[in-house]
Amino acid sequence: MVDWIIGIGVAVLVVLIIRQQFRKKRNGQSGCG
Repeated sequence: MVDWIIGIGVAVLVVLIIRQQFRKKRNGQSGCG
């Protein structure tokens, strides 16, 4: 019953981490900061 809740939570965390990494890569290429 709680397995699917944990799965969704992990999936959301993974998506957030990937998004942050994408932003960092983009910022690095742009040379901002």
